[in-house]
Amino acid sequence: MKGIWKRAVACFLVIALVATFCFGFGCGKGGGGKTTIVIGLITDVTGIAGNVLSSSQYAVQDLARYINEENPIPGARIKVAVWDCRYEASRNIPGYDWLRGRGAKVIIAFLPDAAEILAPFAKRDKVPIVTQAADKVFTEPPGWVFCLNAYMTDKPPTVLKWLSEQWPNYPTTPRIGYVGWSMPGELQLSGAMKKYCQANPDEFEWVGAYLTPTGNTIWSGEIKALKDCDYIYMGGASAANAVFVRDFRARGYTATFISTEIMAAGRGLFVDLCGWDAMNGTIEMMGSRWWNETSYPIPKLANELVRKYHSGEAQDIIHMGLIYIGAFHGYYVFYDMLRQAIEEVGAKNFDSQAFYNTAIKFKKNYEGFLEFEFSETERVPMKYQAVYEWSAEEGDLVRVSDWLRLIEMD
Repeated sequence: MKGIWKRAVACFLVIALVATFCFGFGCGKGGGGKTTIVIGLITDVTGIAGNVLSSSQYAVQDLARYINEENPIPGARIKVAVWDCRYEASRNIPGYDWLRGRGAKVIIAFLPDAAEILAPFAKRDKVPIVTQAADKVFTEPPGWVFCLNAYMTDKPPTVLKWLSEQWPNYPTTPRIGYVGWSMPGELQLSGAMKKYCQANPDEFEWVGAYLTPTGNTIWSGEIKALKDCDYIYMGGASAANAVFVRDFRARGYTATFISTEIMAAGRGLFVDLCGWDAMNGTIEMMGSRWWNETSYPIPKLANELVRKYHSGEAQDIIHMGLIYIGAFHGYYVFYDMLRQAIEEVGAKNFDSQAFYNTAIKFKKNYEGFLEFEFSETERVPMKYQAVYEWSAEEGDLVRVSDWLRLIEMD
């Protein structure tokens, strides 16, 4: 197992007692007469998700560094201030206050609970919160939380419909089930999947959702219940999923796994623990392009920056999977909005309201990535996803679909 995954397991078991740190304190005048624009970031640095989220944090900071060095915003210099929530929900509000006290005009929240908890404070104080999580609990009615992904409940019906209509290996009325942890997001995902299957009994036979307590990695009962499935939709978290896959395959069961970004996020862990033969044929739906699609500008730049700024660990970050490049796609769009907002009002006049005013009218097509579109009533701009297959022959994920319009669930 690669060193990065040894550290991931250690982080999963022991919460490191490391002090909160901050990149880029301060606001006001920066070097060379430029105005410093402070972006706040609430993330887990030292808690159980810290090792994985470090790659997302790198993506946010690398883009800021790249802009400052290679493609500066006129009159502005970006700095990213980081608050460590330690994977404790109680630390989100103190982090919000701490970041605002250091001049942050926009705050990025990686974890879904942070976006949900901070939504009313953002509305009260008129401070934009930007997240890659997407949930109607903090986007309806539309307010000051802006998401850079798609609603999770729209993903299962989209990939299932594609399988039934376009995948050549699709069997007749396959049996399908769900496995994961008993968390709010899991309940939403499995609920959307169940609803689609029961509404389309000629396409799938619904076996059931098997949800265990958060943190569980012992799957004997769930494996027994799902052993005769043709497809198993994976929720939970990468470390737990990898154990399920390893133990499921060890018993000789052959179901094809389906994931919507969760397994791709832990690509390295799955490969290291289970091997490519166990993962071969897994269906993955994602909202961003993959590392190997370097003919397109955003993944090309992601490959360049991860090697430029993290040369000693670039291969580990790439091997890990979607974490860096997925965040890179989303926050590339965020910095595009930030640039537009600053250029519209000038760096000296930039504030939270300026970002909000730009965000609610932001619409742009990206080569190979399709459009992002917010509006006065829309806070979730991503409307398309694409399907990839885990290929043992290629030793990588391979794109197998065009962009698919997401099926919106009520």
